[in-house]
Amino acid sequence: MDPQLIAYVGLVTILTMTPAATTLPQFIHPGESVWLQSLFLAGIHMVMRLIWFSLLGALVAKVTAILQRPRVRQGVELSSGLALVLFGARVVVARR
Repeated sequence: MDPQLIAYVGLVTILTMTPAATTLPQFIHPGESVWLQSLFLAGIHMVMRLIWFSLLGALVAKVTAILQRPRVRQGVELSSGLALVLFGARVVVARR
């Protein structure tokens, strides 16, 4: 995946989450500009989320690339098929 696309998706995710500005009132100091303090704290929160979601997106892109390899895909399908057969056998044995 394109790193710029990952960063864009992370930024859009952050900007559409409104709790960033509503979870910080306990850190507002009386006597100073509430608006500027809120804006500053929300900005810090947005930067932290941008970093987190960018790293998460990059990790998902790497894992996706690994999981799409033919041998890995075959191993995942084999192990999940085996697990389903074993669960089915357990159900059959448990009913007797």
